[in-house]
Amino acid sequence: MADELDTGRLVGRPFDYYAATPAFITQYNKSFPPGALVFNGSCRSLFGTVLADAYRSAGAAAYLGYSEVVTVGYHNLAVNTFFGLLLAGRDVARALGDTLLQHGVKDPAGGFYGCEPAAFIGAGNQDLKITPEGFNNGSFEQGAGGLPQ
Repeated sequence: MADELDTGRLVGRPFDYYAATPAFITQYNKSFPPGALVFNGSCRSLFGTVLADAYRSAGAAAYLGYSEVVTVGYHNLAVNTFFGLLLAGRDVARALGDTLLQHGVKDPAGGFYGCEPAAFIGAGNQDLKITPEGFNNGSFEQGAGGLPQ
């Protein structure tokens, strides 16, 4: 891990937090399966497009995240609605649009540190659809990523 911190592929404070940079994604995620969707629920995960571009260059079809600091309440509502709609057969654009209609285009409790409230946004293939066939452990509690073994 020290090597990754030295190269700048990871940033953070040891034993406190780490964050992967676009260089980390480029180095270790050489290719995603066709139709892969990456959701990054961290604050400012789509503040710019650099991180999304790294995932998409590695083959991810779509990348979703937040423009600013997001509250846990808005995040939980948005994610549960979005993925529920996605697994019900809607494409990314429609699931995202319907989620924003239901919970607001921006986090109503946001606006921390003098920033704008966070928006839940996406980059990439907005026509992408995810089918629930083949998923087990879809709620991810078992840590297996919900994919068949």
